[in-house]
Amino acid sequence: MQRFPLVIVRHDSVINDYPEVMAELMVITRRHPGCLDEIWLADGSFEEGEALHTVLAKMRPFREMCEKAGVLLSFQQGVTLGHSAVSSPSKGPAGSLRFSEDAWQVGKNGERLYGLLCPRSPEARAHQYAYVKQVLEELRPASYWMDDDLRLGISKDDGCFCDRCIAAFNARWNLHLTREELVERLFGEAEMEPLRGQWSAFNEESLALFAGEARRAADDLHSDCLLSIQTVWANAIYTGRSYLPLLNALAGNRKAPVGIRPGAGVYHEDFPQQFLEKSLSILREAERFRRSGLEGTVCNEEENYPRKVLRKSSETILIESALMLASGCDAMSLYRYSVGNPEPLEYYEEFAAMVSAYRPYCEVLSDQRQASVGGIARYLGEQCNCHRDFSLTDPAELPLASTGIPLTVAEANPAVWLVTRKTVQESTEEDFRRIFTQASVFTEEAMECFLTRSNCVRLLPNARQLLEALRDAVQRGGRAFLREDGTALFTASETQYGIPGKLLHAGWVCTNTSQGGRIALIQPVETDYHRPSVMRRAALLDAMDWVSQNQMPVRLETCHRIRILPRVTATGEVISVTLLNCSIGESPALRLKVRHPHAKNPLWLRPRHEKISLGAQSDAESKEISFQLPPLPGWQMGTLLFE
Repeated sequence: MQRFPLVIVRHDSVINDYPEVMAELMVITRRHPGCLDEIWLADGSFEEGEALHTVLAKMRPFREMCEKAGVLLSFQQGVTLGHSAVSSPSKGPAGSLRFSEDAWQVGKNGERLYGLLCPRSPEARAHQYAYVKQVLEELRPASYWMDDDLRLGISKDDGCFCDRCIAAFNARWNLHLTREELVERLFGEAEMEPLRGQWSAFNEESLALFAGEARRAADDLHSDCLLSIQTVWANAIYTGRSYLPLLNALAGNRKAPVGIRPGAGVYHEDFPQQFLEKSLSILREAERFRRSGLEGTVCNEEENYPRKVLRKSSETILIESALMLASGCDAMSLYRYSVGNPEPLEYYEEFAAMVSAYRPYCEVLSDQRQASVGGIARYLGEQCNCHRDFSLTDPAELPLASTGIPLTVAEANPAVWLVTRKTVQESTEEDFRRIFTQASVFTEEAMECFLTRSNCVRLLPNARQLLEALRDAVQRGGRAFLREDGTALFTASETQYGIPGKLLHAGWVCTNTSQGGRIALIQPVETDYHRPSVMRRAALLDAMDWVSQNQMPVRLETCHRIRILPRVTATGEVISVTLLNCSIGESPALRLKVRHPHAKNPLWLRPRHEKISLGAQSDAESKEISFQLPPLPGWQMGTLLFE
C-alpha cells in the first residue's frame, strides 16, 4: 500500500506575510525528526487573477525552506462555495462582488443566499476551474485541499433552491415540483419521506459537478497533484448520502489518487468524550473510502485554532489523532501555529517534540488501515436517508462506544447487527428478511417498535413472546432461550457469593429464526448504557457472543470506560486491538479475549514507550487467546499488535 505523508501541519494565511517565522518553524522541524512531513498553506481571498497571484507570490519562497527540511509544500483553498449566508455580496468573502445574482444559492423561502455559491452555477464552476488552475500553475503544490464549505446544509443554510437546481432535480427524478412543494415534503413533519433520499442523491451529484472543475484544471496541466477535500460529519446526509461521487469526480477518468479529510469540531479538551463521537464519524468515512476502490489517503481533521494551552495540550492533540488513525485514517493534520494569534515558539518546539515521540506509534496505527474495525454495528435500513433529521446518528451508539463494546459501523461488514428503534423506523420488509438470516441484537425498544409493523411481524411471529421472555429473564437475572414451541429455557447468571439473580437487574433472551439467523434481545441502550451496570454490560457481551457463535473479534472484561477498536482482515484475522481509557483515572490490568489472532507474536505498544513483548503463544493455530494487558493511565491509549 502506498504511504502518504503521515504528519501534516496547517497554517492560516497570516504566515504568508512572515517568512522569518516560517524559517524559525523549519529550524524546529529539523531538530525533531519525523515531526512534520507536509505543510498546508492557505488562502481565503476567494479571488483569482492578479489578487491570487500576489498571494501565491508570497508562498513560493517557502518552497526552498520546506525542501531543505524534507517537507512537502501543499495548498488549502479556504473558500469554495462559501461558509455562511450574508445580507449582501459586499459582506461576503473578498472577491464576491464579481459574481452576478445568478451565481448565488437560493434559500427554501426563495431568498438569495449571498456568500454561498450555487454548485450548479456555470459562473461559479468557471471560477473554481480558473482558481485551481492558477494555483497549480504558479505554486505547484504536492496536494490541493478544498475546505469543508464544499457542502450544502449541515450547520449552514438549507441548500440551494434556485430555479436551475429545482429544474435539474425534477428532471433527475421525473418530477414536477414547485419550490414550495419540494420544501414542504423535505422539511415537513413526516418521519419518513422518500423524497429526502432523492434530494440527498441530487445534492451529492451537484457537488461532484463542482468538484470536477478541479480535476479538469489538473488534467489540463497534466499535474500529478493530489486533489482532496475536507468533510464534516459522515452521519450528516443533507449534503449527500456520501462523498464518494465527489471523490470520484476528483479522481477523474484516470482514477488518480485522491484525499479526504473527515472530522470537524471538538475544538477543546474540555469534553474528551466528544472525541468518541468524532471517531465514529471518521470510522464511517474511512470504511466508505477503503471499500470504494479509490486510491488515496484519509486524513483526520484535528481542530485547534490554535492555542495549545487554552484549547488542547500537545498530548491531547496526539491522543485524538491516534484515535482517528485507529479508526481508519492513515494521516493526521495537526496543530496550526498562527502568526495572527502568536504564542512563544518554545510551545511549538514542545509540540514538535511530542509529535516526534508519538510518531512510531502513529505509524503502526496508520499501517493498519487495510483492515476493518470489527465488532457490532447498527443496521442501516434502506430508508435511512429518508428520515426527517437528515442524519444517520443514533443515540444508542455513543453510549456503547465507551463501555468496552467493540462498536463499528455498517460499512465495515460487522460480525453482528445492532437493531435499534431508529433502525426499525428506517427499515423495509426486505431489510428484515436480511436481518433475520444473520446474527443480530435487538434492543427492547426496537422489538416494541417492530411489533407495530404489521406487514413485517409475520417474519418473526414470536416477537411478542421474546419481549415477555426478556422481562422474565431480567426479573430472574439470566438468559432465556425461546424454543420453537414458545416455551423458554432459563439459565441463571453466575454470581459471586451466591448473590440472587434478581438483584442483577440484567438479562437477555435469544432464539433461532425460521430464516436461519440468530437473534438476541437485550435491555435498552439509549439511556441505561450511559451508566451501565457491569452485569448489564456482560449480558450484552454474552448476547453478541451467542448470536455470532463466538465469532466476535474480541471480548474485553472491564468495569472501566474503555473504547476498543479491533482491526480485522477480510478473512477474519485480528491484526491489532487498540484501547483508549476513557476515564481520568488509571485502569487496572485488563483481561482481553482475542478470537482468530493474525499471528502468535503479540506486542503491547504505548505512545512514547517501547514495545512490550507479551510472549509467543504455544498454539499457533489457536482461535482464541486471552491476555492480561498492562494498566492504562487516564485518557491514554495502547495497542495490542500481532506480528
